[in-house]
Amino acid sequence: CNLTVSNPSGQFVSPNYPKEIANYNSCGWTLSDNSNIYYVVSIPEICIENVIVWRIDELIINIRGTVTNTSICNTGDNSTYIFASSGKYMYFFFSTRHSPARRFSGSYRSYEYNTTITESKFGYIASPG
Repeated sequence: CNLTVSNPSGQFVSPNYPKEIANYNSCGWTLSDNSNIYYVVSIPEICIENVIVWRIDELIINIRGTVTNTSICNTGDNSTYIFASSGKYMYFFFSTRHSPARRFSGSYRSYEYNTTITESKFGYIASPG
């Protein structure tokens, strides 16, 4: 919980997973590396709850400084959620207020990329190289 991870691949889970979690808990994970990489995150198992008036549980994904508004709430389906970073930084924040559930598990893998920057009369163009 509240870790910065720079391994090329790994797993992260909500506190006390797969058992129930205590109420009013929060946890954050930062995937970060200084090299030319991006991350792909898979969340195959998630069970978090939402009430129309307020969020009981939520998982917020922040990709390279931009909150994706991907607050995953009110799930119980069998969907696998996949997220990809646009750079070498990705942050996940999980919080719960009330409700006994197992929450979630996820895994990540980093991939290298090269970027080519070309100057043109209109400015600079960057592309995977």
